[in-house]
Amino acid sequence: MIDWGSGAAGSGAALLKHLIGLFDFMYSIGGSSMTQRVLPAFGFKEVTQTWMGARPLRPWRQMLIHQDRNWKLPVRLLRNAWWSVTPPRWQNNGWTAEEARVADFDPPVSCQRAQAFFCYVEQCPAIQLRLYRLFAKGEEGGWLALSLVQKQARILGIWLKTNSPANLCSAYLAARDAAARAGDSYEISAAGSIGMGEVAAQQAGFRIARRASVYLLQKAGPPLLPFEFQLVDNDEFFLSGGGPEFLG
Repeated sequence: MIDWGSGAAGSGAALLKHLIGLFDFMYSIGGSSMTQRVLPAFGFKEVTQTWMGARPLRPWRQMLIHQDRNWKLPVRLLRNAWWSVTPPRWQNNGWTAEEARVADFDPPVSCQRAQAFFCYVEQCPAIQLRLYRLFAKGEEGGWLALSLVQKQARILGIWLKTNSPANLCSAYLAARDAAARAGDSYEISAAGSIGMGEVAAQQAGFRIARRASVYLLQKAGPPLLPFEFQLVDNDEFFLSGGGPEFLG
């Protein structure tokens, strides 16, 4: 989505009008204060909010390269060490994540993305994409997608066959275990719409770092709401400033 600056309002408005004419719907997550003031003038409505949170995986290594190096660093280490083990792994109710190939991706109805999308994402040079089948006590329960970026594992999305707070919490814990095994990741992060997903993530030990408004303009097609926004629906699953950007 266009972010509005003081010197680009005219060109930004023209571009936005052009884009609105091309698509049945558009949405914007977050943006500057000017962006959020301008969008309603074009018909966008605030429809929900998203949360973004994280859970530490390797607190000591995280501290050594953390982007905020100040007097709070030792305190952050102690806090993150506690957060990394709370709740413990055994509370995942028997859920596990087994790595799978993109070619085998067979998403449940709850996933709004086709296999071709993940084939495309797999080519992104900024991330490592990992797909997992989720199993609940041996029975297939859904799918998990992770992107590995600058020592951070980001949950692109979790798509379950049976969506419930308990299943989501168990899936987040399984994602935490998968991220710990996936490689040299020091933190796992996730995002979603406020509501059930946020509660489940918090129960799985994710701490909420920030929230953002979602603005929607829909001209045609079936109603999009309710819609569970996840990192895969935003560019934050691959964005990187070239160094660590831990949330915790």
